Amino acid sequence: MQFFWRVAENTLSVVVRDVCHAICEEYVDGVMTAPSTPEDWRQLADGFLKNWNISNCVAAIDGTHIDIRKPASSGSLYHNYKDFFSIIFLAIVDSDYKFVCCDLGCEY
Repeated sequence: MQFFWRVAENTLSVVVRDVCHAICEEYVDGVMTAPSTPEDWRQLADGFLKNWNISNCVAAIDGTHIDIRKPASSGSLYHNYKDFFSIIFLAIVDSDYKFVCCDLGCEY
């Protein structure tokens, strides 16, 4: 995008971050709502039973390390056991691959 739009890398990084924050603020309540009632949890379980024939399951969870440059003055805070610096992305999805909850940014 840097060469396509002819803007500096540091400007582009600010624009991308601001756009991502705006999208999240606008759509988080309508797109990614965590279950809050027993009926919501039953619907998730019914989806796994119907789509995947798995009983007593309400969500699938997975996580990954996202490679980052070492933050200044962080010491070994973001250094992981795989011998690189990373933040952790954790996601929980329903039976239709829709995000129920996600977390990004935890250091390890």
